[in-house]
Amino acid sequence: MSQKLHSTHSKLDGKQQGSQPSGIDWWHMLPLVQEPHRTPDIHWTPKGVIMAHPTKPLILLYPQPPNSSEKIIFPSDSGTMALSSFGPASVLSVSGSGEDVFAYFPVTNGSNSGLCCIWEKMILKQFWAVDQGEAVVNCWWLSGNPRQMVTDQSGRPKRLPRLGPELAIHSTLALILMEDFTLQLVCESSNPSKPDGPFDIVTASALRRTAHGTTKRPKGMNPYTGYICTRASLGLGYNASTILVAMQASLLPPPCLPLSETRFAGLGIPAATFITQPSNDDWEYTGTESAIRICEVSVARTSEKGWDIQTEPLSPIPHKMSAQLMHLQFVPKLHNESSAMSVDGTSQSDRYLVVATTEFGLFASTPKTEVSVYSLSKESGSSSTSKWNVHMESSRTFTEHAVFAIAPARPTYQAGTNLLLFSLLKLHGVDSSVSDRICLIDLPSLEDNTAHKAITLERHEAPSFIGVSPQGVHLVLRNLHAPSQLGYHAYPHTVSNEDKSLTDSLRNAILQALLGSQDLDNVLLIMKNLDYEAKLDLIDSVWALLDSESGGGGAARWMVEYIQVVLLIDRSSSDKALSHPNRSATALNLLSLPVAKSALSECHGKDHEASYHPDTFWPLSEMCGWIIEFTESILSAASQFYYSVPSDSATRTIDPALLVFLNQSLVSTWVDSLGYTLRFVKHVDVPKGTSIDSKTLVTRSVEDTLSQSPVNVSLLLEALKGLKIEAPISAADWRNSYRHLILPERLVKVAKDIMSQVLKPDVVSLLPLHVRMARLHLIPDEHATVERDIITKKPIADGDWPPPLGSGATCRRCRGKTMIDFSRSPSTSRWRLWELSFERCICGGRWKPYNGPN
Repeated sequence: MSQKLHSTHSKLDGKQQGSQPSGIDWWHMLPLVQEPHRTPDIHWTPKGVIMAHPTKPLILLYPQPPNSSEKIIFPSDSGTMALSSFGPASVLSVSGSGEDVFAYFPVTNGSNSGLCCIWEKMILKQFWAVDQGEAVVNCWWLSGNPRQMVTDQSGRPKRLPRLGPELAIHSTLALILMEDFTLQLVCESSNPSKPDGPFDIVTASALRRTAHGTTKRPKGMNPYTGYICTRASLGLGYNASTILVAMQASLLPPPCLPLSETRFAGLGIPAATFITQPSNDDWEYTGTESAIRICEVSVARTSEKGWDIQTEPLSPIPHKMSAQLMHLQFVPKLHNESSAMSVDGTSQSDRYLVVATTEFGLFASTPKTEVSVYSLSKESGSSSTSKWNVHMESSRTFTEHAVFAIAPARPTYQAGTNLLLFSLLKLHGVDSSVSDRICLIDLPSLEDNTAHKAITLERHEAPSFIGVSPQGVHLVLRNLHAPSQLGYHAYPHTVSNEDKSLTDSLRNAILQALLGSQDLDNVLLIMKNLDYEAKLDLIDSVWALLDSESGGGGAARWMVEYIQVVLLIDRSSSDKALSHPNRSATALNLLSLPVAKSALSECHGKDHEASYHPDTFWPLSEMCGWIIEFTESILSAASQFYYSVPSDSATRTIDPALLVFLNQSLVSTWVDSLGYTLRFVKHVDVPKGTSIDSKTLVTRSVEDTLSQSPVNVSLLLEALKGLKIEAPISAADWRNSYRHLILPERLVKVAKDIMSQVLKPDVVSLLPLHVRMARLHLIPDEHATVERDIITKKPIADGDWPPPLGSGATCRRCRGKTMIDFSRSPSTSRWRLWELSFERCICGGRWKPYNGPN
């Protein structure tokens, strides 16, 4: 199977460049060492790829990478923010969940000030301006980072330890570092309705020990005559409460030289590290420090002060004076299972710090890059003070490639296995046999990982950034020569048995996505080179692992997700003979059943006897009508099977609707839905000030549906509650029958035994039922069934669709339609709140708002 499964590009604006250079020259590497580093990362989260526009002050979301280049622009308060005066974001930080986003936009007039913005679920929550000398260097979210899921050698799912300090589940915390070495802890305010926004800021200095943070800005070093911070990285450890911040400092000249001239005159290269002459005739060097400053940070919440921050500067880590810093990257170390994360009186490697520097020399020879790995371990004793030990583990010099990007690799459960992704671009003048590549590097040895095959790149790809998808099966690449382009590759897989490695990788990725409640679209897309049966085999292998959870019943919990995944595979299949259209229709009905139950339960009163709110009367009557239709279709299919298939029959092709009877979870949801339907008729009350006609019309509508049905719902409910199943059906047997739409002889007997307890003359009148169902098929196909809203189940009549612009949506996956207006602001209406809870379709697909005909 090919290593490069697919590669697509997204263009933000401008034209794709034609010819590409034959190699990397020293001037291509200047942006990596410039002060400050102004190219923010790209973040691939469960919400999609989030990135800063390369030329405009915009933040973009690509919700369906890599198969779609559609993008969504984060909203902004254009009237207040006046974005026309700001440049593209120089800092972009996104939480692991993708819900919390911070961006810093510098001004374009050279005054070295800017604007900070925070979004929560794509809603702009707060923004504030920063003054000259207070530019943001970096930001990191401490909250919203779920524990990562991995698989062990046997394929069993495991959850990695917590990364970073332990925080309350609903806490929102971010740490901001400014160029004057001020640390700002952004935390939720105790007064979320305050005028300037829902967040408070607690500050401390990274240059000196701070016992307690303050809401006032500390007096740091004068940015015009002292040091400024130009680059920083955050280091978290597994189950570690302390945070490390690594910083690069630059010495500025005295005020005799304007700040704007020194900040943007190319201070990142040795030739620009110049000498100035102050008024006292003393010569003074300016430029970057040849050391990495380290600060230990702790955050805690107290009952007296709320969130607080403490800082403790540590000894700096020196590097070669002639070298320019390119990359700073912390990597947490996973300890052996048998060893504790911290042991009093002993020293354990807590995290690694990767430092990459380059030497340009006299700019007449090829630059060389040196990468070093330092282990940082905290030594804890009986005293209240703590000591950090820093040890250089290894160093490696690259002479044929420039290290253009370093990124965290997909996490692994193997203790002692720490990996990084390197983007290595061939230098100009190097032998033509050398090519651009992306490879995995072992830590702390810095040797190429021999278990994974490196990705050989085309010259035009030239990635200056690498990101890994949440499931760990894709890479996103940003083009060095055209930053507006994104490319995609499959994650490097192992050298031995490449096809098996890919299958195992996909299986583990799907498993991790399930356990982490992530989107499966990206994982399933990479299976496009597999045939239809191979895809289903892969899905079956994932659920076979889930079978072993919770004493053998773990897969039952993921029944809805299984139906969603099979539906997606069916819908994407080009061979309609294999994809079973009848199963797709049944899948949408099975997925609608818990939706109908939730509508009737969540829109009811506070207690069992309370009435329904008036705004739910008609919508819930439509839902009750759909429940009766669903019930009739299930019983009709059951009766045809019961009376036409002998009990000793061999394997027979079946209607997938029959499998409701063989699934305890579906039967339970069906029972609840029928019970709520009967209760709805009894408890529709008349609100004060409302005509009694409202109740009469609604109850008669549902009562008429019940009375006209060949099914006695009350007796059916009792029969379903009292079902006796002598031989329980395993989850694996149910999935096998659902996949192949067949029942082996053993299950035929079980199914007929169950149906015999339901298909009784007093429960269902079979002749009227068959006549009722057959009548639908006597009408032309386009009018055989009424199209319903995929969520609310309200019939979509002629003239209802297309809806007014922006008031409806279509599912990108199943093409289901809904009339829900997601653009309207929420209200106190219980029905409206229930509608807005469906951020996705019942099949798991994303919504596409209706914006007029294509």
